Amino acid sequence: MRERLYYPVSEYYREKYGQKVYKLPVNLPVTCPNKDADGRGCDYCSPLGAGFESFTNNLSFGEQIRRNREFMHRKYKAELFILYLQNFSGTFQPAARLAEQIRSMPMEQIAEIAIATRPDCISRSYAKTLRQLQEELERPITLELGLQTPNYRTLANIHRGHTLAEFLDAVLALRGEGFGVVAHMILDLPGDTMEDAVEGAKILSALGIGGVKLHSLYLAKGSRMAEQYERGELPLPDPQVYIARAAEFLAVVRPDMVIHRIAGRIPEEFSAAAGGMSWWKIRDGIEARMRKRGYTQGCKCDYLDGKALRQAGFEEQQE
Repeated sequence: MRERLYYPVSEYYREKYGQKVYKLPVNLPVTCPNKDADGRGCDYCSPLGAGFESFTNNLSFGEQIRRNREFMHRKYKAELFILYLQNFSGTFQPAARLAEQIRSMPMEQIAEIAIATRPDCISRSYAKTLRQLQEELERPITLELGLQTPNYRTLANIHRGHTLAEFLDAVLALRGEGFGVVAHMILDLPGDTMEDAVEGAKILSALGIGGVKLHSLYLAKGSRMAEQYERGELPLPDPQVYIARAAEFLAVVRPDMVIHRIAGRIPEEFSAAAGGMSWWKIRDGIEARMRKRGYTQGCKCDYLDGKALRQAGFEEQQE
């Protein structure tokens, strides 16, 4: 049995449901508000978005779910699932339309619903509509928000289309309606440092974010960064940089935050550059670094709830 250095999502779902839970990707007919005339948005983003392994949205929702469910059952004997509205920005459409799309999806063997989107595609009224839908379906809905980095200069440089402020606003709106939030973070974007990775962990912890997906930068075909790489303007990401930052992130982040992903991957046919380290070797590298440094998740999470008061001994004086 593997040593528990961090809180993996597999353990979280086993505690919650008593069995493994698998995500069923569903491709919605939506796009992204950040896309330009060439169909590209953020510098790292593929024109296909993030749903490399999703079925085309020309198939009905029911057919996408049926095919994915049959595949997961054959391969993993899976019996319980999460509907994952993954590609592009799921809430970049009227809230009522998204609610109707979800209502039309078969809910047999579905434990939860996860919606991937952008911080600037969440409003307080949208969150209220989703809360009503959650109550109607009697299934938890989680929103996955891409922050990627807390460094607002980096966000501007990669043409992310929003800053840290929009992320904060979206999280406050969703938490106000009782939603779980999962943040997406890229720890080795050009221009970022170890300090940015640590500050990202602190911000997510202070906001009470329930889960995080970590991954290193990959160069997807058709992305601006892939073109920069091909012109010799951008080096391949160094896996050791990511390993060091991920280990530090995990040490700083809250110990109860669920780690939904520790290393990202992209199918080889969609990658613009070979030579990277496999995701499981990156995972092993992170764990080895944590062991070497005596880290476990949250071991350095000492900065919340009035650190200076505790250090000065003033907390004991309060009633």
